[in-house]
Amino acid sequence: MTSTIEQKKLLRKLMNEKNRTLSAEESGRQSNVLWSKILADSVFQKAKTILFYWSMNDELATIKTVNTLYQSKTILLPVIENNELIIRRFNNIEEMKPEPKFGILEPTGPLYTDYGKIDIVIVPGLAFDLNCSRMGRGKGYYDKLLKKIPFAQKYGVGFNHQLIENVPTEEHDISLSSIWTAEKTVMNNV
Repeated sequence: MTSTIEQKKLLRKLMNEKNRTLSAEESGRQSNVLWSKILADSVFQKAKTILFYWSMNDELATIKTVNTLYQSKTILLPVIENNELIIRRFNNIEEMKPEPKFGILEPTGPLYTDYGKIDIVIVPGLAFDLNCSRMGRGKGYYDKLLKKIPFAQKYGVGFNHQLIENVPTEEHDISLSSIWTAEKTVMNNV
């Protein structure tokens, strides 16, 4: 029997390959459908402060949504610093700079530490399951950050192929409130 770590390694390899082979057109289509669903969600509509992520090429696109929503809601973005995610407010794209390791644009404003005011966290991942479990890229960045934001709704977002029956989990993995894809939404009943 393979260990959870080995299972995660194999699943990451499979999901990375599926992400690479997803066409730009299909990626854009799924992103548009998913954001239409989330923007219509009553919990999302009432939220004042939302922690997003600035999407990479192999992730569900967030950039257009962030650029639209920051005018009506407080939009926060994570920044990698000393192998941890810290949070900064998104004010506009002109105040973003590429971080050195991955080249992802990050906000440059002051730190945001009022975690209790965060209503929703939009969480990326490589795989999600029907129990609202998530598997990320393997660094544990989001699991550490989500422990600091226990009362926020945690929306896992991904492509249709990223929602599978079962994701291997470990004790430190944080369960999400819901999983959203273009085809399906799964709510955590716990």
